[in-house]
Amino acid sequence: MLLITIGISGSGKSHLKNQLENYFDDFYNVEPDNLRRELFGDVNEQSDGYKVFDLAGSKIRQYTTKEGVTFFNATNTNWSKLEKFIKDYTSTDNVLYIIMMDSLDLELCKSRIKKDLDNNVDRSRVPEDVVERQYNNFLSCKENAEKSDELVYLYDGSFGRLVSFIEDKI
Repeated sequence: MLLITIGISGSGKSHLKNQLENYFDDFYNVEPDNLRRELFGDVNEQSDGYKVFDLAGSKIRQYTTKEGVTFFNATNTNWSKLEKFIKDYTSTDNVLYIIMMDSLDLELCKSRIKKDLDNNVDRSRVPEDVVERQYNNFLSCKENAEKSDELVYLYDGSFGRLVSFIEDKI
C-alpha cells in the first residue's frame, strides 16, 4: 500500500509519518527532504528537483513490492503532477490512497516552521511567501482530489480513525 500526503509545509505531515512509523512494523518512508540530504548533503538544496523525485519514484517502486505501508511524505500540492503519478501508479496491482491534511491553518503552519527553525530542527527553510503559495495550491488541489474521493482520505487529526482506515485496506 502506498500513502501519499497532500499538505503544505508545517501542516503535520512529518508528525503523522512519525506516528505511523511507530505504529506499523513494516513501514517505509520516502521523503524528498531526506533524499536531498542523501544526494546533496543539505535539506534546503532545491536545484535539482528532478533528481530528487526520480530517486523518490525508484524508492517507492522498490518499497511497494514489499508487504506493509509505504509513505510518500511530500507537499504534493501540484494536482497535475500528482494526477500523472496516480495514473501511472494505479496501473499496477498496488493500492494507493491520498492522505489530505484537512485541518490546515495557514498561520499555524507558518508558526510551526518558525518554531522548528528556532529550535534548530533540520528541516526545509520555507519562506512565508512560499508557504502562502503552497496553501493556495493546496486549496485548488483539494478541490480536484475530492473528485477522486475513492482515493482520498481527509485527515482531520484523528490518528485512530486513520489507522483503522489503513488496516481495513491492507
